[in-house]
Amino acid sequence: MKQASSLLLLAMVSCLLASCGSRAVPVAELTPAERDLLTAINNYRSSHGKKALTPSASLTELARTDAKRRASSGQGYVDNRLETGYERMLTLAGTARSGPEFGKKLMDFWANQPAQREWLKDDYASVGVGTAAGESKLETGVVLLGGFAGGGF
Repeated sequence: MKQASSLLLLAMVSCLLASCGSRAVPVAELTPAERDLLTAINNYRSSHGKKALTPSASLTELARTDAKRRASSGQGYVDNRLETGYERMLTLAGTARSGPEFGKKLMDFWANQPAQREWLKDDYASVGVGTAAGESKLETGVVLLGGFAGGGF
């Protein structure tokens, strides 16, 4: 009886953890622009001694929704903490010309902004990357950083 209860508890905890947004999105499931942006961010982080970030499914979906909203309406920041359950969330967003240098252009812009530059060097548990096409060959990129390792910033 004890063993059956333990197995049931283990199964319940596993289901709970699987539904918490911790499932990583394989890089192959990202669009080319999203992969380009994530690669530029991870290259920047690597040059500062930080580990590469792997996107979570839930944050990637939120980032995609945010990018589409920004590209279609021009609206800015939305607080995503309620949807994610993370106490701390950071959002990076920008627009650049579509193409092979898309991610590098946004990363270069953020690297020249003191606050964004420091945010990209922090430790995080999760990241989401989303892009959306806009007008005149411009693409909007959104990066959501959440679940800080170590409990804060």
